[in-house]
Amino acid sequence: MTQDLPDGQRAKFRKTPFPIVLLKSFHSVELYEEVRLRWNGRGFLYLLALVALVSVLHSAGLTRTFKGFVAEDLPSIIEPMPEVRIHDGVAEVDAEQPFVLEAGGTPVAIFDTTGKVASLENTDAVLLLTRSAVQFRGLGGQVTEAPLADFGTLTINREQVTEGAEAFATVLPLLAYPFLVVMGYLYRIFQMLAFGILARLVMLARATTLDFDAVLRLTAVSLTPAALIEGIFLFLNVQVPMIGLFYQLVAAAYVYQTMRTSITRSKEISV
Repeated sequence: MTQDLPDGQRAKFRKTPFPIVLLKSFHSVELYEEVRLRWNGRGFLYLLALVALVSVLHSAGLTRTFKGFVAEDLPSIIEPMPEVRIHDGVAEVDAEQPFVLEAGGTPVAIFDTTGKVASLENTDAVLLLTRSAVQFRGLGGQVTEAPLADFGTLTINREQVTEGAEAFATVLPLLAYPFLVVMGYLYRIFQMLAFGILARLVMLARATTLDFDAVLRLTAVSLTPAALIEGIFLFLNVQVPMIGLFYQLVAAAYVYQTMRTSITRSKEISV
């Protein structure tokens, strides 16, 4: 059961609006007391709201980075790309083959209707166009093949690739946001449970304890500074060596200080 305060002390605490919680999570001992004493549940809904907000920043940063790639890097990558015509399930490529399209010296796509290159095996490319099929390498490394007969009559050139990339950039936020929320929420839940259980074990070892629901709530709010910093860095595309470790250290520091202060305050109230 959640610990509570006497009526006189309880009046000092009010439900804090979500935007203010985000700001106060960086410094306010009173906020964490409110979380411990007045909030209900285990913090899962708060964590979802936090992830939903941070995912907006992440999605916006991802979209801006992709748009920058389309505007600055893509033209030079596809400049040597030959025109490809597909008719009746057969591809024709206006270039000597096998033709390898590279980005920064790394193979991106291979065009070969001669049969010399039959698969993506033993290559770093993510796409292979053969006479009658196209192969894609997924994020997990798995290769998927689709017959060209499924594409009907089609002509692919540099202009169409650019237009397609620009169109994809406009829908990228809508496609990326749900994925980022789901994956981010699962990650934060795991992080909250891991820190919360660890904090609980340390408390038991020191013969001090807080209600476990309160521990999880406190942990969820303690993750806010690290999550917001990460979201802002992702939005600004800040790249720093070992940045992931930095986020974990910030989160761990806030969780430790929050639990330490909450235990002290709990003892003061109980005296």
